[in-house]
Amino acid sequence: MEDRVFKTEVFGCRFHLGQAWFRKIQNIGYASQFNSVDDVGKWLIHIFGLSFLNPEEVKDCFTDNFMADKPDNSAITEFCDYLIDNYITNNSIFPPKIWAKQSSDRIHKTNACESFHSDLNSNFYHQHPHIFKIIEILKLFQVNTYIKIRITEIKNMPKKNFINQKIKKYSTKQINQYDYVKAISFKNKPHKI
Repeated sequence: MEDRVFKTEVFGCRFHLGQAWFRKIQNIGYASQFNSVDDVGKWLIHIFGLSFLNPEEVKDCFTDNFMADKPDNSAITEFCDYLIDNYITNNSIFPPKIWAKQSSDRIHKTNACESFHSDLNSNFYHQHPHIFKIIEILKLFQVNTYIKIRITEIKNMPKKNFINQKIKKYSTKQINQYDYVKAISFKNKPHKI
């Protein structure tokens, strides 16, 4: 049993990581600047591309590229300190090995799991429902899940292809690390402000 438990890989969700970072952006008063086309807005958006790097690349990319390109601003410095303390270094509360992965897989999002759990619970009105009711609901969920998977695959194909194309260019050294992170960041930024 211990072999299974200790070999478990724990990883975070890109969606929730983005939400945490965006809440901090709101906290420092830069929510309106987030979608602007000025240097501060672009820099803030580009940060969201860090989750598409391999964990061992995050710290160097942040310190070598983002800190060198950082707008000279006390609020942005506060945001950088927040990222370093909580996410960037290996001894952070949430180190890169938990949230960074060079992949276009949606595996780093847990919203589907949370949604499934919530929907499943909403179909039961008793603590101990009848077995036939459970089976009926699970069959409906199976059909709905097949439909959702197919629709999601079709809908997300352009985004996934774009990400895979950028990963390939970065892996084959056609683009540098910072350009890769900046290009891919727009596919991971929070959209609802």
